[in-house]
Amino acid sequence: MKMSHVLLCVLVLTACAPAVEWWRPDDDLARFPGDRYTCLREATYTGGFPMPILSPAGTMLGAIPFPTQEVDQKLFVMCMELRGWHLRPKLSSR
Repeated sequence: MKMSHVLLCVLVLTACAPAVEWWRPDDDLARFPGDRYTCLREATYTGGFPMPILSPAGTMLGAIPFPTQEVDQKLFVMCMELRGWHLRPKLSSR
């Protein structure tokens, strides 16, 4: 498992995780907004769950789909890494 995946898992699974940031070896920060936007679009899909329809008595009459926007975190990280970005512990506030 790559170090960036480990850092992402630590961030997600613990409430006291250290802050992380995306960086590129060439430090070309001007590319970050466009790359992040592209990767978010590629990693976003419509998920959802059935929303139950209940009668006044509380019996289930049926269900309607309730769509939600979901981001596949693995796909997002892979996309960013393919564009040269890597996660690291945050060094300082910029």
